Amino acid sequence: MASDPRIDDLIRQWRERQAQGQPVSLDALCAACPELLSELRKRCSGETVDYLQGNSTPIIPGATISAPPPVVSSGFTTVDSLPSAAASLAGSQPRTAPASVAQLADWIAAQNLTTVSHDELRLLATSFPEQRAFGKEMVVRGWLTPFQINRLLQGRRSELIVGNYVLLEKLGEGGMGVVYKARQRDLKRIVAIKMILGGAVGSSQMARFRLEAEAVARLQHPHIVQIFEVNSHEGKPFFSLEFVEGGTLKEMLEHKPQPARTCALLLETIARAMHAAHQNGILHRDLKPANILMQLTSTSAASGSSSKLGTAVPKIADFGLAKKLDAEASGQTHSGAVMGTPSYMAPEQAAGRVNELGPAADVYALGAILFEALTLARRPTAIGNGIISSAGSRPTSSCMMTMFRASLFVPKAVTLRRARGSGT
Repeated sequence: MASDPRIDDLIRQWRERQAQGQPVSLDALCAACPELLSELRKRCSGETVDYLQGNSTPIIPGATISAPPPVVSSGFTTVDSLPSAAASLAGSQPRTAPASVAQLADWIAAQNLTTVSHDELRLLATSFPEQRAFGKEMVVRGWLTPFQINRLLQGRRSELIVGNYVLLEKLGEGGMGVVYKARQRDLKRIVAIKMILGGAVGSSQMARFRLEAEAVARLQHPHIVQIFEVNSHEGKPFFSLEFVEGGTLKEMLEHKPQPARTCALLLETIARAMHAAHQNGILHRDLKPANILMQLTSTSAASGSSSKLGTAVPKIADFGLAKKLDAEASGQTHSGAVMGTPSYMAPEQAAGRVNELGPAADVYALGAILFEALTLARRPTAIGNGIISSAGSRPTSSCMMTMFRASLFVPKAVTLRRARGSGT
């Protein structure tokens, strides 16, 4: 017998709400069509979930959650030699897994991880013989996320609370910081939380972390991710940021070159945002597609994947390597230190000439981003001997000329568009 198409629509709604950090129970979804509740529960209960994989991807009914992908290093700093991201929250606290389903329910209630009452949690717990099955049901009902269940089953419940925020999932991890999706309790909104990676916080890490917070706070611009709060939790600093739903520009490029007009308009928007940052004395130093978030609009959400790039709103993020142009930040960088992502580095940045860095370095990166969007050559090494072949080496003249021409393309394209009128 063919499945009712309404079931597929309900599952789609459930997945979207889960991904947005706004979980909804199956009962609530079926409020207008209660006759579908039984079949919906059967469809959702067929999924296979290994909570101890540590994957934070929302559960897709009928799918298996695989192990998380390896963390990609940023620039020349790898995360293999650093403490795990969990250490930034857990420190040296002992971990003890819940001894029973009832204790797991008690933990959930004690941490206020859900709006469901303690009594209701306890009642539901009596229907399950072991903790994993209970956790799976919590996710199916939309009461908790897979990330939260992972931490609870591993005895890491203290990691789910950071000040006034409840962590929902891990969004990413870099050379120095880790970013989580979280819910702000008092304002009931979804935000991003950034913390220093690792348990011990050195003076140089603290200085750079503080500078990033100051840099973002100084920049009030619609195309730069906004900061909400700078605080600390159990002695560890963090700040909350605007949560941008829609992924990164890197993900939107989708392994195919993009139309020149779309690329020119996109780069115009990003370039104007960086101009505002430079006017406020902030140099980014790590502009790349992975650090440009794309906010979906009602138009882009409804359009095909090929059209989203032209309708989504770009927002520059990750000022972790930012530099103040008006003063030297003590402990921030050292002469000869190469910091950034090789494919997008200006010659002076690749050579470690920190004192020579200025707005031109970010303009160079914009040209590299444009080149990638137009050609899909993610690393400009494809056109010459490479932007750098090893730390500190100089780019070839052919590579430099390509980047230079690419950076000039944006203002020319914008000028041409304005001369012809916006309707052409």
